[in-house]
Amino acid sequence: MKPEPNQQITGETDQLPENEHHEEIVGEHDAEHREGEQAEAGEVTRVIRVIIHLCHGTAGNGYAFLKLYARFRDAVWLDRARAFAMTAIEQCRAARRKYRQGRYSLWTGDPGVAVYLHDCLRAEARFPTIDIF
Repeated sequence: MKPEPNQQITGETDQLPENEHHEEIVGEHDAEHREGEQAEAGEVTRVIRVIIHLCHGTAGNGYAFLKLYARFRDAVWLDRARAFAMTAIEQCRAARRKYRQGRYSLWTGDPGVAVYLHDCLRAEARFPTIDIF
């Protein structure tokens, strides 16, 4: 499924037609529906930019876009992941200016952002500890 850049998300679902091959249609519909849900989740993630880090910040949320890119191979998801990367860089810089130091934890610090930036450059979705190690 290719998302439109400014597509509105609705909660509507398609109705299945009644016919004798209902099970086959349901199976196909379920797969298409899951793909649609994945794309909609990506759209929701796009508006979440609160803090920086992997655990629950911009970099961690950006991995959703890398996963969607890996799944659909649609450049819009990679572009969004990289836009989040640019936001994470600026958030990191702002935090360093404000606190005069970095944070040194993988999950809530600069190393997690660095791993995310690396994956954005390589267009890979290898979330630490879940996809690697």
